[in-house]
Amino acid sequence: MGKLLRKIEQSEPAVIVIDKFFSPSSCPNLDDEGNQEFLQSLRDTRIPIIVGLRTSDPEQLAIQSELTGSEKKALQKANLVLEPVLQFGAGGNVKYGLIRAHRDARRVPLQWAAYNERADLEAGKPPHTLPTLSQLSARAFDPTVFTEPTLKELLSENKHPFTSFLAENEIITFSAIQLVCDPSIPQPSNWEDCRPGTLGDDLFRNHVVIIGNRTGDDFYPSVIGTVPGVVLQANYVESLLDGRYLKPVNLAFALFINALLVVLIARMFYKAILSGAISPDLALAGSLLVIFFGWALVYLVALHLGYYLVIWFPGVIALVAIWAHSRAHEQLRADPENKQN
Repeated sequence: MGKLLRKIEQSEPAVIVIDKFFSPSSCPNLDDEGNQEFLQSLRDTRIPIIVGLRTSDPEQLAIQSELTGSEKKALQKANLVLEPVLQFGAGGNVKYGLIRAHRDARRVPLQWAAYNERADLEAGKPPHTLPTLSQLSARAFDPTVFTEPTLKELLSENKHPFTSFLAENEIITFSAIQLVCDPSIPQPSNWEDCRPGTLGDDLFRNHVVIIGNRTGDDFYPSVIGTVPGVVLQANYVESLLDGRYLKPVNLAFALFINALLVVLIARMFYKAILSGAISPDLALAGSLLVIFFGWALVYLVALHLGYYLVIWFPGVIALVAIWAHSRAHEQLRADPENKQN
């Protein structure tokens, strides 16, 4: 990590983001040569570096030890507690941001309320609102980004905006070993003696560079498939800097719209199944038209108002099942003898 940070810093990026968490046991021997190089690279940096902080939720805390009544009561105010972190003792260019994502991966996490340590729960100490990795990264690149009215309002209301996503293949990616040991120049067999070359220099300069893992425990489901957490973080930072975010629609209004669309679909199949006033085929066509209207409404609200409206439609399989059920009822009405049998 030390060699990687020095290589990237030579490219003069605007910000370096480390989408990783370092517990006190991560580097237990601080006298180790590799650990010393890593710590020194953080102390010497001229580039803003954002390092991850991890939190535990009530379920994770309960695994560590059973929650007491006082702890449960405190967690009603804020349900996150910071995990102990390795103290780098680095300079003013190193900052720490929460790496916890929103349960809905489509939302850009901006900030979370959390306690400094578990002992604060019993002590009755108040939680603090802490910025996320994506918020700090965007601020480090452009200090004015959160003066934009929409983002300013979202922060004040503690809301997380929705965003669209770049696919993983649209994000320029390098492996760490490619940067530390440039394959375009002759290298020794031992990677520790490798020399970095110019690979990535032009692409990193004045950009945000994010370092992350591709390990099995760091993959998350999203609208672009199951991807590493670093891909989500890259999208979150990019969306904040690019203005590619949407405010969530008021929950009550979203529920009303969804209920209205469901009632319209149910009413058409009710007429087809019970009264036979319309054919099942017509009910299916009408339902598909309602779904199309919902999609169009989502698009128009996002395009013209800057809001994201979540629509929970019955799946296509459910529609087909209802349609088949309606056809069966229609055939029974048309064949009374079969109905008696």
